[in-house]
Amino acid sequence: MKRKIMLAAALCLCCLCLALAGCEPQKVPVQGLTLDRERLMVTVGESQQLTASISPEDASEKAVTWKSADPAVASVEDGRVKGLKEGQTRVTAESADGGFKAECEVTVVPDYDVEIRPDEWETDRTEPLAWKISNGWISLTTKPEPNNDWYSWQGKKAASDMKPTTEWMVSTRLELTEELLARDGVRTSMWLNVTDGSGKSLDWAILQYVRHDAEGERGWQYWNSSEGGSWVDIEGIEPSAGVHDLSISFDRGTVSLWIDARKAASYQLDTVSAVKEIIFNSYSFGQSYEVRWELPRAEYNVAFDEGTRFASDEAGLRRALEEIGSGKTLMLSAGTYELSAQILLNKNLTLEGLGQVVLTPGETPWVNDTGAKGPASVVLVMDAEVTLKNLTVTGGRTLDMTAGKDYGHGLNAVNAKVTLENVTLTDNAACGIVANSSDLILKNVRTSGNGWAGVNADSAAFPDRQTTVTVDEGTVLGEPVQIYADNGEKVTVTGEGYTASEHEGKTVWTKPSPEAVRSRFERRP
Repeated sequence: MKRKIMLAAALCLCCLCLALAGCEPQKVPVQGLTLDRERLMVTVGESQQLTASISPEDASEKAVTWKSADPAVASVEDGRVKGLKEGQTRVTAESADGGFKAECEVTVVPDYDVEIRPDEWETDRTEPLAWKISNGWISLTTKPEPNNDWYSWQGKKAASDMKPTTEWMVSTRLELTEELLARDGVRTSMWLNVTDGSGKSLDWAILQYVRHDAEGERGWQYWNSSEGGSWVDIEGIEPSAGVHDLSISFDRGTVSLWIDARKAASYQLDTVSAVKEIIFNSYSFGQSYEVRWELPRAEYNVAFDEGTRFASDEAGLRRALEEIGSGKTLMLSAGTYELSAQILLNKNLTLEGLGQVVLTPGETPWVNDTGAKGPASVVLVMDAEVTLKNLTVTGGRTLDMTAGKDYGHGLNAVNAKVTLENVTLTDNAACGIVANSSDLILKNVRTSGNGWAGVNADSAAFPDRQTTVTVDEGTVLGEPVQIYADNGEKVTVTGEGYTASEHEGKTVWTKPSPEAVRSRFERRP
């Protein structure tokens, strides 16, 4: 009897185990992995969260591993992406079950020094039907304007006190509803009035959504300011319902337009710049509609010391030279400055070109009836410590005076200390440079085509003062007579490979050897 009970118990236990095994939940395998963002823009030092979604929702194993292709640009931990330095990388999420992967392109932008949030708005072209600000968002409603002209633009603008810089970004968001995407006759945009360093309008940087079937316009566009201006379609980025991140940035000469962290277009502005005004405009097309823009944020890096001045034409250059403080920097926008008279630098300063800057006499002849020499040189530095950078000085012409001739040099330094960095002096009637009782430092300087020589060094202005010329390895003096002095006793030339020799009573310094000198002094009047 006891044996039968034990056997029955064993049979019951076996049945229970079989029953429990049959009730074990079946494992649901992972079939896919997606991320909530395909592209992400993050600031250096800041973080944003990426969310991974496993499908199906009831998958048994939902563990995900994360990896950054360039952890020096951006790190990632549990989907939280942190920007570490400017650049681009790729963040990958991978499911533990099945090895499914999804990627997000990450762009890391600078941590800008200054942030501006405009809060005072005034009508730009035409007052809209409604303009309301609530919870950080602008609601802009157009009023009917059937004329379909310049006044059909309706919106408001806010001034920015951004300083001239090499890096800035203006960011906002635009909400596109299904209604806006479906209706014909929508154009809504953010405009930036971009100025050069002197405050002169340089570019209209505009990013917009448009739908106007009559003109075949639908999607994203930006404005091309060159050649009279035109709208340019942005290919490959389709507008969709929802909130879109929009940004316009400037990075050392390149303007980039961003839509949802994707670079939509770019073009060059080879100078420093600043955003003077931020404008939100919608075009009426004769019917009323509402759009929502997030209040913008403007950021920029402080690139120049307080007191730095800027100029983009001759008038601005001369005005800045009068107003600039001692020891400060004057930046010149790229271009050719056709001068009506000599540039006199008689205070301590730096004159620096942004891009290709050329200083040359204009068509109107310079005059000198005083009998005093000096105005024939394109640039005269007197009694000052001056640095010239990134400039070309060319076309100095000889002047006839009541007391003789004033010879056309590129630069004339008198009782001064002058440093030239990345400067070209070419095709001047006399010398590229005259160092008269001065200290001259040449760094990556080029001279060519000057009538007499590359450099004339003397101490005639102050006979007791030694004249020094220091030449680095990057400097190339292209004239047959490279450096000469009428009186070599008061002149010291320092530069690897330069040797001194006597020619026709003058001291000549030449590189690579004295034998390379061919006398040109017979051309001198």
